[in-house]
Amino acid sequence: MSNQRLWLSALITALLGHASVGYWVGQRPPAMVLGEEQAMVINLAMGGSSAATAEATDETSGQPASQLAETQPEPTPTSEPQPEPEPEPTPEPPAEPMSETSPEPVPEPIPEPTPPEPVEAAATPREHRTTPPAPPQTTPLATNTSATSTSASASTSAGARHAEQSWQQQLLAHLQRYKRYPRLARSRQITGTVYLSFATDRSGTVLQPTISQSSGSNLLDNAGLQMLQRAEPLPPPPPELPPSMLSLQVPVRFTLN
Repeated sequence: MSNQRLWLSALITALLGHASVGYWVGQRPPAMVLGEEQAMVINLAMGGSSAATAEATDETSGQPASQLAETQPEPTPTSEPQPEPEPEPTPEPPAEPMSETSPEPVPEPIPEPTPPEPVEAAATPREHRTTPPAPPQTTPLATNTSATSTSASASTSAGARHAEQSWQQQLLAHLQRYKRYPRLARSRQITGTVYLSFATDRSGTVLQPTISQSSGSNLLDNAGLQMLQRAEPLPPPPPELPPSMLSLQVPVRFTLN
């Protein structure tokens, strides 16, 4: 009889334990998954309650009701997530006091300068066209005198030119008379033309004789200089030639003909 009571009390205790666990599970608020840490806490609490219930059911057959009541684990209270603190509102910066500024004075409009009245241009002096004076009438005597002087100068220049040409021909003929062909150059049939530069005065003296262009043979060049020495004095220049000393260049040809 005592055993039946013991079993009955154990059964009642087990039923009460199951009922309390079921009631606690039903009344538990839904889990809020805010992060990995809270999810793990909730899962561990749920797993622990089911494991404790299974152990209580298995041990009811061999343990008394008092021991079953002692071994029944208490439900682990789940920690409710704390609400996140609301961010404090940032205080708005105080509005800067508007400085009282005195209104800027409006600049007075500058009066536009009135354009000066056009002054009548000074009357330009009129061009006084003066008739050129008539050229003085020349007498036929003056005209005849001018024509006479022009013809006289023309005749003078023509006379000077003629006198110069005559003197050059006379000078070349005089030099030709004193020209000597070197025997050695003739035997070797050496020919050529040597250009002699020299000056002469009114007395016909030969001054500063030089070879301005060689003939290519020293025999012929020396023969030309010796010709000037033998031909001195030269024919004097005519009085129509003004300079007192004349510079000349004379070609001297040596040919076998």
